[in-house]
Amino acid sequence: FQERAASKRGGRDGDGEEDDDSDDEDLVSQLALPSDVTEIDVTVLATLPPSVQFDIMQKLRDEQFNQNRLKFQEVATDATAFSQTQMAAYLKASAFRRKLDTIRDPNKAESKKLANDSGREYIYRFDPPVVEGQRVSGEQVADGGSEGGQ
Repeated sequence: FQERAASKRGGRDGDGEEDDDSDDEDLVSQLALPSDVTEIDVTVLATLPPSVQFDIMQKLRDEQFNQNRLKFQEVATDATAFSQTQMAAYLKASAFRRKLDTIRDPNKAESKKLANDSGREYIYRFDPPVVEGQRVSGEQVADGGSEGGQ
């Protein structure tokens, strides 16, 4: 997400990124997205390239914003109904955001900017070595990687 946003701001010429972004935007505009943001399959969304994910999320956010505006206008005169509508919209958005966060970043990895490249973020992931006798995903690790009593 960061790289795409920075490349749009920076406007790098000659490397074809702008063409890729416009292709991604064309692809997103042709997709039939659900009207309800909670109906989208976040596991499928996570498999898409980051620029396509960004465009889809932007489009869904805009559509959800417009739908919420219409709902709020309908109940603007009734404070109780307005409050209930507001809370329902918040809970719906929060549930989706939580679901998306678990798919997007299951390890809660932190990113840092490197080498004065403001348009990119790198995430370094460290997988600790497996020690004999240590449990991994509920299974006991034996010497040589076998589970049998040999």
